[in-house]
Amino acid sequence: MANEILELCAYHESGRVVFAYHAGFFCDGIELSASDYGRGKSVLNAGGLTPLIQQILSGNHLSVAAEDRNKAIETAHHLMDIYCAGSCTRAYYEQMSNPGEEMELDVPVQDDKPISAIQKFLMGINPGSDPNFPSKRMSAILQKLKEPETWHAIEALAKAAVAKGGLALTRFEIEDALMAGGLKVKRAASPGFNVGLGDASLKANREVMQDEPRPATGPLSTTDILLGDFFRTIRTDWSEAEAQAAVKHVKEVVAKYGLA
Repeated sequence: MANEILELCAYHESGRVVFAYHAGFFCDGIELSASDYGRGKSVLNAGGLTPLIQQILSGNHLSVAAEDRNKAIETAHHLMDIYCAGSCTRAYYEQMSNPGEEMELDVPVQDDKPISAIQKFLMGINPGSDPNFPSKRMSAILQKLKEPETWHAIEALAKAAVAKGGLALTRFEIEDALMAGGLKVKRAASPGFNVGLGDASLKANREVMQDEPRPATGPLSTTDILLGDFFRTIRTDWSEAEAQAAVKHVKEVVAKYGLA
């Protein structure tokens, strides 16, 4: 049962992350829950939009400057898709696993709360907003999931998350899985915001995930140095810690499949 919940949680979080990348955001880490598929956590990175996202998730439209109104509405639409995508993706996956059964789309309270806050924000900043916007976005997301390029990316990330056995995925591992699934990604470095675990989504400071890249300790081997130089050549925005995290990942793959 725990493995089944972990898998459902993986698809829930992967759906959020892929739609976040579609919106131009990034993901600094994913953690799964083996006890409640709605209590996974994705630390998304929205760059300079993080303060605006805080305002939206607080439901306070009055704090948005007039010149930022259109950007706020656009960002709120993206956030609505991200928070709705988890439940839609999980329900879609369950139906694929049990063909013929009617789809059950239940939204965990950890998602329902921010969805309500975003809708409140939209209705406040634009009284003419559609009161049925969340349900209409869910319908659109379910259609988007039928597109191979979207589903392949979600599936690749979900499988990578499950393979970690509930341990956190780093940004490198996330983007490696997404690219393996056919999604083109680019990277930005800035504070992130949490998706999941209720009020954790309001935190502005980036949380350090269990497997967050850290500077290597001790002397590096020649292989480490050469691989690190190679990664920094093709990913010029990577830090030393991130390059060494990539080196570690490649060496683990080589050892696992006996390619040495």
